[in-house]
Amino acid sequence: MNPTVPLCYLPKGTGYILRKNSPEKLILKKSPFGARNPFGKDISPIFFSTRSIGSTLNVRIDAPDRYEPTIDLPKKPSRSVDSLYVQILDDLDIFSFKVRRKSTKQFIWDTSIGYYCLYALPQL
Repeated sequence: MNPTVPLCYLPKGTGYILRKNSPEKLILKKSPFGARNPFGKDISPIFFSTRSIGSTLNVRIDAPDRYEPTIDLPKKPSRSVDSLYVQILDDLDIFSFKVRRKSTKQFIWDTSIGYYCLYALPQL
């Protein structure tokens, strides 16, 4: 480890690449050119999907055969005068996305900043 490099830094090319686009979900594969997962074994492939529940945007990133906690999240449609949508960025080598507010087009979540990587945290 280099004391001058922040621990959250991951080099360019680290992340996932879009491999297949299906109506239900996107299939992402770990890029062979980036750094390895600092928390353990790399997970590949992973799946990315979104859906609207009323005005609520549900973004899901998961992997095959992984444990899914049984958390009772509200699934009733929400109501709002505004809504959100996902913009997939296809101009980068590494998969990223932004969540935008429909009324103002303002980004409220941007995974392209700083080469955001999708990594699983260690099991606790």
